[in-house]
Amino acid sequence: MRKIKTWIMIFGICLMIPGCGSSAKDADIIETTKTMGETVTEIAKELETEPEIWSEESMWSEIEFFETQFGDEMIFETMDEEVAVSYGAAIKDSYNFIGRATEEGYGYILGFRKGEKNPFFGYDSYWKDGEFTVVNSDEKTGEEIPMFSLPNIENIYSDDEHTILYIHPEGFEETENIGIAFTHKFGNGEAGRVYLEDAIERGIRFTSPNFGAYLAVYRFENGKRRWEYVPLTREEEISIMQSDALILPEWYGQYGLEFFVSEETYEETGIETWAITDEALKIAEERCNFVAMSLSEIRDLVAVKLEMEVWDEEKGDQHLEIRISEDKILKEIEEIFSYAEVSGEGKCPYTGILTLTREDGVELVISLATDSCSGFVFGSSGFYELDDESAERVWEIFGEARKYTGW
Repeated sequence: MRKIKTWIMIFGICLMIPGCGSSAKDADIIETTKTMGETVTEIAKELETEPEIWSEESMWSEIEFFETQFGDEMIFETMDEEVAVSYGAAIKDSYNFIGRATEEGYGYILGFRKGEKNPFFGYDSYWKDGEFTVVNSDEKTGEEIPMFSLPNIENIYSDDEHTILYIHPEGFEETENIGIAFTHKFGNGEAGRVYLEDAIERGIRFTSPNFGAYLAVYRFENGKRRWEYVPLTREEEISIMQSDALILPEWYGQYGLEFFVSEETYEETGIETWAITDEALKIAEERCNFVAMSLSEIRDLVAVKLEMEVWDEEKGDQHLEIRISEDKILKEIEEIFSYAEVSGEGKCPYTGILTLTREDGVELVISLATDSCSGFVFGSSGFYELDDESAERVWEIFGEARKYTGW
């Protein structure tokens, strides 16, 4: 701000210097200078006014985006403004709070920062005596000076810059689906936003629907675990139940696919879950990109690619990519995985993404455990295990990657 005012002042002094003349050309310069000065003054005035981060339209756009996931299942109405603000009273000067609730008692609050001032910046925060407390910590003495607290809230999330807050207030049932969606959109970077928008476009949810039949889908995608729920129409539910084509459980894992029937069907049969049939798999494939298949599909390989996100002490975060095309090695890889045994899911980071390309162009994905485990995921959620010798051989083949694993 000071630089702009100084620039205007210097320009003004120049105009008063004797001998500048009064020709038509000089008059043009004076007029241009006057115009430029007015423009700069306007810019200075704008800078003195703290800009709004969220417009009224953008705030309601976010609310509509999150609530679209529920369709007609949950109808939200706007909370009394004083009630919504009361949960963020300590920072009400910095945020606009909009609360939303249903007749069934579900509710949430979004806080939209008004301007550039971030009341959380430079401070630590944690839960203390049941309250979310923000403190100023002295690095030398370790003394913590409380700055403000947000009482009567169950949970709070925000983006990195605290431009938007998600609050689960006490006294309301948690709208967990919105909380998870908020984290994807504002807490997981660009990849999280892309995934969320794709998920909503596919019509899936992050928590189970309160009414009607649905598929629970648990899958791995590029080393990340995905829990997705697919609401089913009555027609889809019946088509799944009437199909005689059962899918082998080892293809989709213990919890990879689960089919929960509607209240109507439960009242008629007394059965809550049903077998996974071909019709259920088709829906999971279409809506969740779910892949289930036998290890016998690993054949006729023409290329193999291993990808890993790794940390290198000298280079930092690195994307490691290793390609194999030698026929002898490809045949060995086929043989190694053909002897794998069905197993349960381990507590492993399945982050070694092995893409196998067949002669017919089909790509198969194996997610290798990158710690000292010998397990892997085939497709979306089929869990298998190699013997230690075979697992060690796999990491020998991809020698450059081995140093970043437990092998």
